[in-house]
Amino acid sequence: MLKNQRGCFSGAFALAVIASLAFAPSAVGMVYFTVGGSQSRNNVPYQTYVSRAGSASIAMDLGEYFRLSYSHRQEFSNNTGYKALVTQPGYYGEYVSQTRVISNSVDFNVILFAGEIFIPYLSAGAVVKAYHSDIMTLEGREAGSFTLPPVPNLGGGVGIRLNRNFSLKLSYTVSPGVRQEPGGVQEGILDNYSQLGVTYQM
Repeated sequence: MLKNQRGCFSGAFALAVIASLAFAPSAVGMVYFTVGGSQSRNNVPYQTYVSRAGSASIAMDLGEYFRLSYSHRQEFSNNTGYKALVTQPGYYGEYVSQTRVISNSVDFNVILFAGEIFIPYLSAGAVVKAYHSDIMTLEGREAGSFTLPPVPNLGGGVGIRLNRNFSLKLSYTVSPGVRQEPGGVQEGILDNYSQLGVTYQM
């Protein structure tokens, strides 16, 4: 299990956020609320995969071309089917695997072009991710959870205006993750997330 710890990046990012607020124009601009979600179901021999994801974020203008945002996202996966039994070679047993990933991020967004319809942007910030898993088979149950320390969160996207208050938001982000191999060996890997959401502008 990974233990929580503070990194130098989170401290530097906090200073950057404070500095951006300090030097932002006195008149704070618009506030934006975005929600998005997805669901999928896939069937393959011996297994069925069901996944759901939802997110919500709030962003605030820091001048004409800069925004500060906070995002919360949860992903659920439920896999069922049959797996070969370790204790009885040649036989299969039912299993259920449930996974939940919770992430919270703070990002600084740079607007590349404030068009009438399309608004492309780049973002950089920090994200904290927590993982929970529960696997149940005929041979037993294995559950676990861990939280990664804050890691960089980079991405970009584009907003598409629908009218004065609503717009579509397409986004893509990447952040470092951890994959653990049998025997306790861990290796770094990049997690990625893409989303289509609806934004309401106040």
